[in-house]
Amino acid sequence: MTDLSNTDRALFADEAIRTYEQVTGSDECDAVADLLAELRHLCDLRGMSWQAELARATAYYYGESARR
Repeated sequence: MTDLSNTDRALFADEAIRTYEQVTGSDECDAVADLLAELRHLCDLRGMSWQAELARATAYYYGESARR
């Protein structure tokens, strides 16, 4: 999926957040933080390093942002 724009990526995330809001009842103000916390719980459950995944996501973000 390297040919996606950052707007495309943001819209994928927006769809995920909207689904999360519908399923959990989380409101728009809290949904991103709530989902991030849920993802951290998922990392714990799977024995994954939250910090490593967060660092990898940050690297992806900066790499994608540099391609504007």
